[in-house]
Amino acid sequence: MGKAYTEEEKIEIKKRIWEAAIELFHSSDAKKLNVRTLTSMAGISLGSFYNFYPDKESLMADIIKYRVKQKLDVMRLDFPASKKDPQKFLIKVVHSNFVSMDDKISNLDIYKEAYSILSTDINRTRALIMNEYLLYLKDLNAYWKKNGIAAKVDEKGILNLIKGLIAYSEAKEEMDKKYYDNLLKSFIEMAVHKYLKKEGK
Repeated sequence: MGKAYTEEEKIEIKKRIWEAAIELFHSSDAKKLNVRTLTSMAGISLGSFYNFYPDKESLMADIIKYRVKQKLDVMRLDFPASKKDPQKFLIKVVHSNFVSMDDKISNLDIYKEAYSILSTDINRTRALIMNEYLLYLKDLNAYWKKNGIAAKVDEKGILNLIKGLIAYSEAKEEMDKKYYDNLLKSFIEMAVHKYLKKEGK
C-alpha cells in the first residue's frame, strides 16, 4: 500500500518529477525517458513514482502542460516588447516557439519518443496545450487594452493557427526543407495578419 501524502507533498513531489524530466530532456546524452533515471534525478523511489503515475505515458501530459505554462509565463514578461509592433511580436512568438519544438522533435530521440507518446492521446494533449495558449492570448489582449495599444487578438483564430501548425509539421518529411520553412513562415504571417486586428484607442 502506498504512502499517504498531503496535498502539499503531492504537488511538491510532482514538481520534482516534472523538473527532473525537463532536465533529462535537455541532457545531451539522453536517448529516452527512462523512469528509473527520472526517479533517481528527482530523489524519489521507483515506488513513489508509481503512486502518482501508472506509466510514463500518463506522465507526459502533465509534463507538457507544465512546460508549456513555464514557457508562456516567461513570454508574458516580454509583453512590453509588443508595444511598438503587435503583429511582428505575435508572429515572432508563434514562429519561434513552433520552430524550437519542431526542431527538437525532429532531431532529439527523447523528444521523438515524447511526441510518439503524446500522439496516442492527441486530443487531450492538444486540449492541454490550447488551454495554456488561450490563457496567454487573453493576458496579451488584457495587457494591450490596459496600455492603450490599438490591437486585439482573435483568440480562436490564433488557436486554430497553432492546431494547423501541429498538423503541418506531420508533413515535414514529405517536403523540401526550404519550402517547408518558407511556407511555415508565410502561413504564420498570413494568419496573424488576419486574426490580429487594429483597434481604436
